[in-house]
Amino acid sequence: MSAIHGAITETRQAWRLHSRCWQDFIVHDLIRYFAPVTGAVRGFRAECRRLGRRIFSGR
Repeated sequence: MSAIHGAITETRQAWRLHSRCWQDFIVHDLIRYFAPVTGAVRGFRAECRRLGRRIFSGR
């Protein structure tokens, strides 16, 4: 009985550690994939503002 209980608690601890690592992995992957995308979006918005100012000032 105690051996089974010990195995269960070990499995729980391992799973908790594994899920934490997995969440970190997913978060890091998302950041790595979306950082250039958000950077491009920010650059695009800045460029649109610049063009908008140029167009409005040109009129």
